[in-house]
Amino acid sequence: MDDSVSDSSWLSTGRSGGRKRKRNEEDLMEEKLVAALGDIKSAMESGTEALKVIANFFEKEREIEEMRRNYFAEILKFEGLSMEEKFRAGASLSKDKSKVDFFIFLPQEFKRDYIMDQLEGVPKPKN
Repeated sequence: MDDSVSDSSWLSTGRSGGRKRKRNEEDLMEEKLVAALGDIKSAMESGTEALKVIANFFEKEREIEEMRRNYFAEILKFEGLSMEEKFRAGASLSKDKSKVDFFIFLPQEFKRDYIMDQLEGVPKPKN
């Protein structure tokens, strides 16, 4: 009888120990899964923020490119310059992208003076 008692205690211990072990493993796997999902969520949030920064950069670049395409329309608005002077100034600026960028970002009150300075360095065409 002692053998059967010890056998039955072994079985009950083995079963309950097995259940605890299995439950602990499931809990551990669940914790790992939750942690991994949290990491994925964080990565996706970071990726979303990075995409917003990139999209904002390209939007600003598009706006600047639009301004570059329209700089000559601004030159045409200046009064007191002949059409020939406006063309010379536009041609001078178009040869150097940095000059165009400088012009488009100048405050409006300085743009005419900048164009006049550019004209001084551009020879007049021979007729």
